[in-house]
Amino acid sequence: LCGAKVFEMADVETLGIASVISRTLEYLGPETPLHLSFDIDALDPAIAPSTGTPVPRGLSLWEGRYIASELAKTERLAAMDLVEVKSSGEW
Repeated sequence: LCGAKVFEMADVETLGIASVISRTLEYLGPETPLHLSFDIDALDPAIAPSTGTPVPRGLSLWEGRYIASELAKTERLAAMDLVEVKSSGEW
């Protein structure tokens, strides 16, 4: 994948989200600016019912927050976007 490091949900389940983030940051190196594009589809639909493409066994809310928090702590997070949030009509 063009030199990209890929982790799948099985890796998160086996290694834990902390290890996945640590390995990702190590792979990228200490000087690389970061852009977090967070697709709401990554979260388990049980906690993110407004996803456009529900996929069971996604990230927990805690894991999603951990990713954003850990990347912010690096002080290299240059940009972030949250995509594919749709209105469920249940306000």
